[in-house]
Amino acid sequence: VVPVEILVQIVVGLAIGVVVGRLGGELLRRLRLPSGGLYPVLTLSLALVSFGAATLLHGSGFLAVYVAGVVLGNGHLPYRTSLTRVHDAVAWLSQITMFLLLGLLVVPSRLAAIAPVGLGLALFLVLVARPVVVAACLAPFAYTRRDILFIGWAGLRGAVPIVLATYPVLAAAPGAQRIFD
Repeated sequence: VVPVEILVQIVVGLAIGVVVGRLGGELLRRLRLPSGGLYPVLTLSLALVSFGAATLLHGSGFLAVYVAGVVLGNGHLPYRTSLTRVHDAVAWLSQITMFLLLGLLVVPSRLAAIAPVGLGLALFLVLVARPVVVAACLAPFAYTRRDILFIGWAGLRGAVPIVLATYPVLAAAPGAQRIFD
């Protein structure tokens, strides 16, 4: 049952993302809004529609938004520079807010007990697992060893694992608090 549910989440999320991305791109190109400042509002609305539609259809809303963004971003967009600036500012504000809120969930008295395991796991992930996986994923492409090494060490990082660790806590799964800590 779980593998089928995962497959449904992926397929529906991908499909909704592609559809919203293509239709949204067409809408952005044809629609003439009275102010350039309204285009970021429209693109944010497209992201919300993508997330909502995928979620209602039992798909991954996060995947749908990501795919819609990739499709939109690879097409011709009016006011591209302004859209990029606004969304970059919103992204930074969101990251700051997320880290602040996640910091409020930390209980310092529990950190000492989990620190050795957490630091060991973090070192393994940073020094071994991530570089190996990145190298395996990029091997078929025309990247140099230096590029692969750079991506493996300096690629995307952030709060995603922390946010994902909140899901078991919210579901009250056994051992979830230890995973989050």
